[in-house]
Amino acid sequence: MAHTLRHDVVSATNGPAQYQVRVVANLCGIIARDLAADSDQTRRDLAQLVGHDGDLAALANELAAQLTRPDEQFEQAALEVLLADASRRANVAKPGYGDA
Repeated sequence: MAHTLRHDVVSATNGPAQYQVRVVANLCGIIARDLAADSDQTRRDLAQLVGHDGDLAALANELAAQLTRPDEQFEQAALEVLLADASRRANVAKPGYGDA
């Protein structure tokens, strides 16, 4: 859809309508990348980290509870999971964000 908007519709419009088509094309691209991203990866990573499965909200609450107990090894593993999630989210919003 984003491709069609960018290559077919933009050239057929002008002025404010052309700008709006570009905005919608960019939103379509973001949505497509978000859907293509492994949105379940963070849930799986958290489940492995806390030691049981569950929905994302429950796992996040469990992570928060476990982080109140001092455990450097757990804290490092949690940091890795959270950084990976942040990287996936940044890459959806701005493709190639982590490439350098």
